[in-house]
Amino acid sequence: MLELYNTPHSTCSQKVRIYLAEKNLEWTDQQVNLATKEHLSPKYPKINPNGVVPTFIHNGTIIPDSSVICEYIDEVFPESALTPAESAQKVAMRTWLRFIEEVPTVAVPTC
Repeated sequence: MLELYNTPHSTCSQKVRIYLAEKNLEWTDQQVNLATKEHLSPKYPKINPNGVVPTFIHNGTIIPDSSVICEYIDEVFPESALTPAESAQKVAMRTWLRFIEEVPTVAVPTC
């Protein structure tokens, strides 16, 4: 079972949803309402202590970072790989993954 705790306007959440769509994987959409501070509720920080989205859960494995989620998805579901084979191309991929985390928007803090 694949679960993604996310919010529609989060660029990091969007990045993971793109990976899931490109892999044509079925997943359960767990929406986290940042406006009502659901990410700070007693429940959510138990799976993501940083209180940010997205968080991905696969068969009990919890992954709280979007770039790590994307790499995990590509490793666990290797059909139609999204990670290039060549090292220089991997650098470009990882640069894009980090850019989406750091440039368009800032993470919602936990306090």
